Amino acid sequence: MRKRKLGRTDLRVSELCIDATGFGWTLGADAAFATLDAFRDAGGNFIQFNARAELDTSDPAGTSVAESIVGRWFRARAVPRGDFVLTSCLQLPAPRAGWSYIRIATAIREHCERALQRLQSPYLDLLLLRWTDSLPVDETLVAVESLLRAGQFRHLGCCAFPAWRTMEWNGHAARRQLSRLAAAQIEVPFAHDLGSWRECLDLAREQSLGLVVRPPFQTCGAADPPNAAPVLPIAINDSPYSELLRIARDRGQPPQRVALAWALAAP
Repeated sequence: MRKRKLGRTDLRVSELCIDATGFGWTLGADAAFATLDAFRDAGGNFIQFNARAELDTSDPAGTSVAESIVGRWFRARAVPRGDFVLTSCLQLPAPRAGWSYIRIATAIREHCERALQRLQSPYLDLLLLRWTDSLPVDETLVAVESLLRAGQFRHLGCCAFPAWRTMEWNGHAARRQLSRLAAAQIEVPFAHDLGSWRECLDLAREQSLGLVVRPPFQTCGAADPPNAAPVLPIAINDSPYSELLRIARDRGQPPQRVALAWALAAP
């Protein structure tokens, strides 16, 4: 599996990434171990978890099981920490009255500390902040800076940010001499129109952002037959999807594989 340099960072990631969030839920521990073994043997080194930060210190459900499984796999296989790139995609809770950058930093720090303990790792390579309408850019920008400098994670990125918000963040960071976004994750570029997708590609090139792409048909489960009809986020007769399905039928391939090939063909 080929490696790609992620934007301006020093990270070299495999061109395919495992979303391990379902480990322990949709995939048992033994199957997860086998999946990670096969991924490593194929040259993969990129693992991501999706999580939601909590306002209290209770252990939130969701990624805790998956992180523990991956941590046990690292220990059982004696995998050197530097061989893998660990990423957490984090959604912050909606800010409450009186919130400050200190409270935001606390929420992120508590999430990272719990994740690192379960992963048995001293740091995350990449933290992706998921966009919400209520995310306060200035306060969050200051909050993550202290955690970056403390070494809890090495690089910062964004997930599902509108292009203008990404530019806003990097503009504020440049003016205040704080950390710019190093990567951006786009969840479903193959959508109603490709204008936003092309805009994100242009943004990534202009800002030297690493681009992490979730291709379409992500809703197909791991246990689905390879040629199972996908659950589409939009109508089947929408032009991009109908074209993708036609290509898949012509080549006798699952639509998921064609979608991955389409995403990987981008610069």
